[in-house]
Amino acid sequence: MSALNPTALQAPNSRKPMLAAMMGSIVEWYDFALYGAAAALVFSKLFFDANAAEASAVWAFMTFAAGFLVRPLGGIIFGHYGDKLGRRPMLVITLILMGVSTTLIGLLPTRDMVGPWAAGLLIVLRCLQGLGAGAEYAGAILVASESSQAAKRGSAGAWPAAGSWIGSLLALGVMGAVSSSLSDAQFLSWGWRVPFLISILIVAFGYWVRTSVSETAEFEKTKRAQALTKHRPARAPIVEVLRDDWPRLLVAMGSTVIHTGYSYILQVFALRYMTAQIHLTSAQALSISSTAYAVGIIVLPLWGKLCDRIGSREVYLGGAIFSLLYIVPFFYLVNTGNVYLGALALTLGLAGGMGSQFAAQASFLTQLFPVHIRYSGIAFSREITSALIAGPAPAIATLLVSYDRGGWHYLSLEMAACAIITIISLLCARKFMTE
Repeated sequence: MSALNPTALQAPNSRKPMLAAMMGSIVEWYDFALYGAAAALVFSKLFFDANAAEASAVWAFMTFAAGFLVRPLGGIIFGHYGDKLGRRPMLVITLILMGVSTTLIGLLPTRDMVGPWAAGLLIVLRCLQGLGAGAEYAGAILVASESSQAAKRGSAGAWPAAGSWIGSLLALGVMGAVSSSLSDAQFLSWGWRVPFLISILIVAFGYWVRTSVSETAEFEKTKRAQALTKHRPARAPIVEVLRDDWPRLLVAMGSTVIHTGYSYILQVFALRYMTAQIHLTSAQALSISSTAYAVGIIVLPLWGKLCDRIGSREVYLGGAIFSLLYIVPFFYLVNTGNVYLGALALTLGLAGGMGSQFAAQASFLTQLFPVHIRYSGIAFSREITSALIAGPAPAIATLLVSYDRGGWHYLSLEMAACAIITIISLLCARKFMTE
């Protein structure tokens, strides 16, 4: 079929769907990492009471959590239409919603300008971000996985995962470049806005890529089969998931817990921990995180290839076990205060433990749910755990470290619990795999 025909099916292993999936992940995680970094370094000073540093930090992280509270709603809404109408239109809508919200954050007035309204406006835009993000990554991994051959889904699923970390690295790089080139006063006055405003350029390119991609072959095949057999799909796919496939849903939710409670501590809270507890500068902390993401981008495709060879569940499980065992070494390395050891610690945690799981998650979740409820099942399972665990994770981590008088022992117990839940879920997953 002609590639110019918008209804044509993408050929298996076509690079265009992979690029489209990756671009959305770049936008989502640029937004995510940027907001997380700003919440850790800036928002507590500009949108909340700067005289109550610890309380303001908690409130800043709670605005981070607010976006996660609406993500399940976004997953339900866009997942529903993604299963009914197709993956492609949802990819475009969620991309625009996230990107425009991020750009507008860069235009917000601060507390000194409008008082408490500043925090309220920040929360509104954060919630709009979360609404779009609630189905973005699920759609991205479906486009990548459903446009590839079954034997190559591990490698295909690594594309949106790599895009996620490219977006994170880009956000941290831009934030680091701006903060290091300006004085602290300039950065807090106007410099922090620049990375948010740049988001609109990334969205424009992502929009161009995504509107040039047609529907996935597997979705179209399922729709044709339903038409031929006169099978009437569920009016609400999420209802079918909750009613008939709740054991499968619980396994999916449990498998993502480590990506919510554990991973977000490494990706977001670690910035505050390194600056507030270890007393590194913001530029040093950002460079450490950037190094970890850069290495992760390189190794994610390798983890994807390993999924093709031995299975996504097996790679996922191995990464979760490593992450559990690595908690104590991670904190010992970070607490040395040495920038190079800190970079090594975060690189092993992200590129190693979390990277292997992140690369495996796409193909694992795709195999866990049948096609007709796949978008809803993946989006709902990921976003419920995100709302319950990921959003509050940095704020809870701040409270745990404060309660531990700057220590990490209580925080390590939370991270261990997340890893154990994921390990148990993956051990139970084999009987639910669809292929």
